[in-house]
Amino acid sequence: MKEGGAAPWSPRGAMNRRLLMATLATTVFASALGLAAAIAMTTGSLGTGAAVTSCNADGVTVASTVTWDDVDKRFEVTAVTVSGIAGACEGDTVSVQLTGSGGGAIAGASGSATISGTSAHIALATPPAASAVEGVEIVIVK
Repeated sequence: MKEGGAAPWSPRGAMNRRLLMATLATTVFASALGLAAAIAMTTGSLGTGAAVTSCNADGVTVASTVTWDDVDKRFEVTAVTVSGIAGACEGDTVSVQLTGSGGGAIAGASGSATISGTSAHIALATPPAASAVEGVEIVIVK
């Protein structure tokens, strides 16, 4: 142990490990979600018959809220904020679905919110482990 440093098993060492893990989880998640900036919405339809709007042609920015779950002893994604949405989309609904390995949907890791201004904050129904998240699917519906 270096002089003045915290022992790895000390409370300070545990706090440093948690901070490091939070930083790593946020960085990995942000990198995966950074792909969302390239998403451009176009006119089309969904299986439910709802129209997909073309109000946002230049992509969006996605940020996640990652918190430590003391019960599950893991970092979880509890919410997603979609911003940089074109003003023409205000009042529409944005839906997100977090994806894992192979692009498959993570059960319960989805939600929807009404766009207010140029952003929307979506709380996830069942927060997944941050380490399981590899991507996000975003749809804006009129």
